[in-house]
Amino acid sequence: MPYPSRVIAEHHARIVREKAIHRGLITLSREIAERAYEAPPQWTPDYADESIAVAEYGIAKIAARTVHKPEPGKAETLSTILWKLEHQGRRLDP
Repeated sequence: MPYPSRVIAEHHARIVREKAIHRGLITLSREIAERAYEAPPQWTPDYADESIAVAEYGIAKIAARTVHKPEPGKAETLSTILWKLEHQGRRLDP
């Protein structure tokens, strides 16, 4: 039985997203390593702090491009609450 095209497309989109994130992390890692190797001969705490700031900015930039799961709607939230009320004391999730 062939998979519906929507399922295939969603699976492919997840793979593409994950690979893009990993490529971004690899590129950033290379840039961080190059910056560390090219440190000035005379060590200064400012250069180390700046390097950390550059790395943090790069991570934040990659994280900002990721697609975040949307917040649940009212109906989904209400359904979850009702399910939990009905199943109090049990360790099951909906």
